[in-house]
Amino acid sequence: MPDGRNDVLFAGYQAQGTLGREIQSGSHTVDIDNQPIEANAQIHTISGYSAHADQSDLLKFVIGIPAQPKAVHLIHGEKEAKKS
Repeated sequence: MPDGRNDVLFAGYQAQGTLGREIQSGSHTVDIDNQPIEANAQIHTISGYSAHADQSDLLKFVIGIPAQPKAVHLIHGEKEAKKS
């Protein structure tokens, strides 16, 4: 997120008090896993996609992007949720 050439894409609503909402609201620095991170990336929110997509749905979405990204990083929730 420190690189302004990168994009962060949210699939819809981010609840109050979450890291997603903090990023979506335009915070310039956020705390991710106890590390302060500059939020210089371009932030986008799309609607019409489920935030509960499975692996197959996520792959179809990425494959359908006309200009293929160099990398895709999926972040799922808070630290405990990411362990699941």
